Amino acid sequence: MKSIYLLRHAKSDWNASSGSDHERPLNKRGIRSALGMGKHLSSNTVPPALILCSTAIRTRETLALIQKGSNWDSEAVFESFLYHATLQTVKERIQALPVDLESVMIIGHQPTTGEVASWFLGGKQIGVPTCAFIHLRLDIMDWKELNPGHATLHQYVIPSQFMSGVND
Repeated sequence: MKSIYLLRHAKSDWNASSGSDHERPLNKRGIRSALGMGKHLSSNTVPPALILCSTAIRTRETLALIQKGSNWDSEAVFESFLYHATLQTVKERIQALPVDLESVMIIGHQPTTGEVASWFLGGKQIGVPTCAFIHLRLDIMDWKELNPGHATLHQYVIPSQFMSGVND
């Protein structure tokens, strides 16, 4: 059995003077949400074997706060294609994972995160607010066996479920 964790970046700061969308940082609520999500995951989820993270500032900051809150020391790889990824490119990257790797976390953006979750769940739509965490279980032995609808939703967590005053 394989596991895929999908995480949308935390809330970003639209008023930041960073210049480009790629360079937009998290806002205060995003920082609280990501740190809180990390703490929540530390006691509710097994760390992934590998983390694939978009190179955008807001995803990198989300990853750092998740790791800080959870004390996860999973290997993280920053993938530029995840910034404007399509469902197809994400599927191809997952299919290229080594067969012995049991779990992967992908930290990215909308609408891709929702599209990936929906594909794995056979078309079921899931809301993906900022800092949403989705844990999918796949009854496969090799990542190359990916097919639509072959996943079950094991966990779906949003920050407002465990943090008062955080709404998305």
